[in-house]
Amino acid sequence: MAPDRAGRRWFESPAALFLATLALYLAYAACTRSAWEDWYITFRASSNLVAGHGLVYNPGERVQPFSSPLTTIVAALLAWVAGPSDVRVLWLFRVISGAAAGLTAVLLWRIGAAMRLPRWPRLLLIALFVADAKTVEFSTSGMETAFLLLFLAGGIRAAIADAPSAVALGVSWAGLMWTRADGFVHGGAVAIGLLAFPPGGSRARLLKTYGRAVLVAAVLYAPWFLWSWHYYGSPVPQSALAKALDLTLPSLLAKTVTYPLRVLAAASYGDTTFMPAFYFYGGWPVYMTALADLAIVAAFYWLVPIAARPARAFSVAFVVSHFYVSVVTPNAPWYFPPATLLGYAVLACAMADVSARVRWAATATKAASAGVVAFSLMVTVFAAREMRAQQRLIEDATRKAAGLWLREHRRSDTDTVFLEPLGYIGYFSALKTYDYPGLSSPEVVRARREVGDDWAALIPRLRPDWLVLRAAEVTRLDVARPGLLTRDYAREAVFDASEPLTSYRWLPGRQFLWMDRRFEIYRRR
Repeated sequence: MAPDRAGRRWFESPAALFLATLALYLAYAACTRSAWEDWYITFRASSNLVAGHGLVYNPGERVQPFSSPLTTIVAALLAWVAGPSDVRVLWLFRVISGAAAGLTAVLLWRIGAAMRLPRWPRLLLIALFVADAKTVEFSTSGMETAFLLLFLAGGIRAAIADAPSAVALGVSWAGLMWTRADGFVHGGAVAIGLLAFPPGGSRARLLKTYGRAVLVAAVLYAPWFLWSWHYYGSPVPQSALAKALDLTLPSLLAKTVTYPLRVLAAASYGDTTFMPAFYFYGGWPVYMTALADLAIVAAFYWLVPIAARPARAFSVAFVVSHFYVSVVTPNAPWYFPPATLLGYAVLACAMADVSARVRWAATATKAASAGVVAFSLMVTVFAAREMRAQQRLIEDATRKAAGLWLREHRRSDTDTVFLEPLGYIGYFSALKTYDYPGLSSPEVVRARREVGDDWAALIPRLRPDWLVLRAAEVTRLDVARPGLLTRDYAREAVFDASEPLTSYRWLPGRQFLWMDRRFEIYRRR
């Protein structure tokens, strides 16, 4: 049973949990100063709104390049209040995101209390959430992650209450949708898990609550849905339309059929669950896979017949959530934190189950839990070093510098640039972008439908004024279409971080940075 209020220690108070989480997130942000690519995609639209050009990426073109209405609107409000400085607005956004993470920690404590978890498994859940490398990175670098997890936790708390609140659940589900268009997937994953193993044993009551909650969520989300449909001509973001071209029916079927096998291959399944962003590129110590292996426990715990029903429900929810992100966006780690949080909930419940059912194991499970938290903190410290170097060498010294160079050397305001990394270069160049796969550009999506995804065919079809290419992309184009980069285009500038990158004696995840170490700028003759 949970300790009563009188037995609560000072570090278990909502204020302490909130402030500790906020402080850790801001400390990580101060250390890394990481600003993710997507932040600048979003902030360009936010800045245009404040400047009077509308909520668009390119003035005069009603295209929705962002996936999070909430993040875009919050960034616009901050820019309106604090001025157009991207650095100042991002720091204010980090404070708000850290506060959202702090509220999530408070909700997780209350979720644990509602499930009758003892004190230490609740602290384990919060510690794993706060220390998770992906969660803290994307929450502090301008992404919508903290808001998404706040609404996910709010929905869980509303659904597992002794008297589930349809209004609170509907508000949480609406918040998920306002945060990201696919937020319903993660809210639905929890709903499915609780239906499979209802904590109170009453599916009928849950279904009635779900029905009312859907109506509440629909009413609250309808304003954005209808307005975006009217304003952009479609309620579906341009970013989703661009990515949808990669989701062919054969590939989806293949990923679905092989999913159980990938679950059993802990090395690949766990990499996307509990490991740092882009761990799969390599450059990390081999022993870190010990943390990845815990994903197997989270995935199969629903099969344990003597496990507590909430734990089995979280396990089902974890599988559903992870199945979606691993099939639709397998190489985009910023989509995984909801599944990761559900996985941590399973682990905390599993530790409590073992401790309660096996008396001699109580001390061992507490020690193992402390070890997992310590290991997770170590991973996050390693990730902080990686992302600090990423920001200094790649984002600021290459991508941002390339964008500013383009802005200074453009021939006119109507110049166009073809590139893949849209965020920094698109924002700082202020040019019309033909980005691959077309997050900001319907022209690229149309061209992909006509000529395919081969850049050697796309570039002549689009005829951009400028190209910004990675070293590997230059090599592929030289092989696929010899002469394109010498006859039709001329190289004008190179931004190369290879030398300072090799100077790091110890840098976890070095391969991820190496991929973006060099950018070359070409001008059409």
